[in-house]
Amino acid sequence: MGRRNLGVLGANIVIGAVGLLAVYALSRHFLGPRVALAPMAAFGLTVAHIALSRSAYSEPLTELLVIAGVLWAWRGLRERAAPLVVAGALVTGATTLIRIDGALFAAGALVGIVVALALSDAGRAWRVRTAVLAVGIQAAAVAFGYWSLWHWSKAYADRLGEQTHSLIHIYTLLAGILLVWVVAWIAPLKADRVLSAPLKAIDETGAKALGGVMVFAMLVLASRPLWTTVHRGTTDPVDIFTNSVVQSFQQSQGLPIDPTRTYAESTVSWVSYYLTWPIVLLAFLGLGLATYRAVKGRGEWAIFLGATLAPSLLYFWKPEIVPDQVWAIRRFEPMTIPAFAMAATLAAIWLAKRIAEPRRRRLAITWAVCVTALLPIASWIIVDPSVNYWIRGATPWWCARWAGRSPNSRSCATSPPATRSCSPAPRLTSDLCA
Repeated sequence: MGRRNLGVLGANIVIGAVGLLAVYALSRHFLGPRVALAPMAAFGLTVAHIALSRSAYSEPLTELLVIAGVLWAWRGLRERAAPLVVAGALVTGATTLIRIDGALFAAGALVGIVVALALSDAGRAWRVRTAVLAVGIQAAAVAFGYWSLWHWSKAYADRLGEQTHSLIHIYTLLAGILLVWVVAWIAPLKADRVLSAPLKAIDETGAKALGGVMVFAMLVLASRPLWTTVHRGTTDPVDIFTNSVVQSFQQSQGLPIDPTRTYAESTVSWVSYYLTWPIVLLAFLGLGLATYRAVKGRGEWAIFLGATLAPSLLYFWKPEIVPDQVWAIRRFEPMTIPAFAMAATLAAIWLAKRIAEPRRRRLAITWAVCVTALLPIASWIIVDPSVNYWIRGATPWWCARWAGRSPNSRSCATSPPATRSCSPAPRLTSDLCA
């Protein structure tokens, strides 16, 4: 390995480690300094973060920038510190310097920041000034990122030109709408009341109902394998190539041949391969709690929700990636997986605190922290009594690169090294984590 490669890989390991600290720093604002160790550990123990931090991929750096942006904007809103809010907008916009879909992460964070400022009880002048700066500076960072893309990677930009142009146009339109809305906050229009007044009118029952809607929507996404199968086209050159790749995977794994399948209906299951289903389901509840808190006036939760839902919902619905693991989980590494770890811990602690008796409540909280922190280790192994060595390791340390359809894939553990291959086969549950 050359010195340059060693430097790149070493730097990515450091970035991955700092990204864990960012998860902890954000989590402690709503979980406390001790409990915040749980989502940090859960994220760090996922095969996805381990594998991608050991390779020269941009996802760990993207995760660091997005989480840091949410953290700074969260703090800035609470402390009435405009520089922190603007810094949060800036670093989330800087994701376009390292990822072609960076505007997606930037847009989600920006919507969350502006909504949080609209709901804030801070002075109107401060809110307007901060929001205008956030929109303007983030838009400048996004524009510079895409300029650098066309300057340094024109061939790549041209190859994904249609999707890239669509994303840029949507971001530009969104930033423009937000800027016009923010300017209209000034008297006499006071257009921020278009959002804040209806939310203030929602009572406790209504806020809980909106949180329930969030949980239900996530459950519907998770259930997609039960009622739909998604296919790609057969005329576009990229689709033709992808179909051939998927067909080769299906043949090597003895699966039904259906090369046009995208397996997009199983994207929530992909996340469960790394976090496990209990954490994913807890995360759904955690997102519902976050929605409830945002509606009840804690605007900083709007930042968390915006940054989480924008990339998560789009890629849950249409991941646009060859569905082999761990390659495909790159779509969810930057924000979905760490956000789910944080939301799951929030929900687990909330459930534990429902216990009335103090001693049992403390014990339940301890168990909640331990389970959410350590459960991703279950994805490291598989148990298969049908083979001679029925307990096998299933992480990238023991499997060929990108091998297996999930971290606990039998094909990864039982195929000889020369025949291991990636499989996109979807599953509603993983082997160990049902």
